[in-house]
Amino acid sequence: ELQSGNPIVRSGHVLHHLADLLEDEHVDLLVVGARNLSPLGRLLGSTTASLLSCCPCSLLVVHNCEKS
Repeated sequence: ELQSGNPIVRSGHVLHHLADLLEDEHVDLLVVGARNLSPLGRLLGSTTASLLSCCPCSLLVVHNCEKS
């Protein structure tokens, strides 16, 4: 059952706060979007790429599929 929740606002490093929140709330699945980054963007990394290595739950990455 999907539930609506209350917004949570935190400052600091997004990955640390997100990992804590996922564990505290016993999240089973995190759905995130991914953009088609340039080669430079891929070199520098992204939040989604970092989540792949540290997410404490299942992770579903949805890519942006724009038609040209």
